[in-house]
Amino acid sequence: MKKTENFVHVRFENEESREHRREVLGSELHLIKIIRAIKNYKDVRKKELDNKLIIQQKIKELSQILKTIELTLPKPKIPKKLERKENEVQISIQNKESQKEKTISPIERELLEIKSKLDALQ
Repeated sequence: MKKTENFVHVRFENEESREHRREVLGSELHLIKIIRAIKNYKDVRKKELDNKLIIQQKIKELSQILKTIELTLPKPKIPKKLERKENEVQISIQNKESQKEKTISPIERELLEIKSKLDALQ
């Protein structure tokens, strides 16, 4: 049993066919531009990731160098008077922070409580 296929033919006028051909070629041109843009994006993204890796390696190297420098340098001896001043500065900073907490509005306090409760649940 053979299937017979009936084809439908559509005839375009000369000018109509040119117009459609222009549209198809324009669409192809836009697709090629999009493909080129995607390729450029991929290249730039790859370079960015490579640069991030290089920066990360350099940061690790610098941190190792800083650690060795800290170990080799002698620790300074701070007089007791200066140590007290540092402690006083830290205490004053903590006092300022506690005063800021006191000036928080009730709504912000509730938000902080809710956030702490959520953290406790997790």
